[in-house]
Amino acid sequence: MIFDILTLVLLLLWFAAAIHFIATLIFQVVRKSTSPLSSNKTAITETAKILSQHFSDKPFTLIDIGSGNGRTAIAIARMFPQAKIVGLEHNPHLVAFAKLNAFLHRTKNARFINADAMKTDFKKLKPDAAYLYLGEKQTTPTGKNLLAALPKIIIISNKFEIDGVRPKQTVNFNSFVNGPLRIYKS
Repeated sequence: MIFDILTLVLLLLWFAAAIHFIATLIFQVVRKSTSPLSSNKTAITETAKILSQHFSDKPFTLIDIGSGNGRTAIAIARMFPQAKIVGLEHNPHLVAFAKLNAFLHRTKNARFINADAMKTDFKKLKPDAAYLYLGEKQTTPTGKNLLAALPKIIIISNKFEIDGVRPKQTVNFNSFVNGPLRIYKS
């Protein structure tokens, strides 16, 4: 009897959390600020190729701005064990989910922070590279803040351009949700 009640309570809590998570995603789609979809496998693979070209086996710090559920940050952390990956996400529910994902994937070199990219002091994080998968309105100011604050940063922007800044390279691939990747250097 106690087991049945406990199971029912846990199921109800899980159901309530799932509805809240879905409502949050719908809200984000409606306000058109960010995509609720993660970077796809091709975007992650191409990002890894770009990072390999610049850092090979050297240690580096990457900030994943708009890290969402942590999929990209965790994948990159697993591909580059020498790297330090910091996921920045403004949605606290997604940050909690990303932390859980990192724990389940036994990823020790990725951490996640609940922060607003528009208000973050990027100098404190000391990144060598940044991966942006933000909405169109956030990409330009965030990218320009990074370029102004950090003299040697490499920015990989998924989908949207940093207006007024010419990318050093563009990687095109067929995807409904992601790409192209634009690479900027200060």
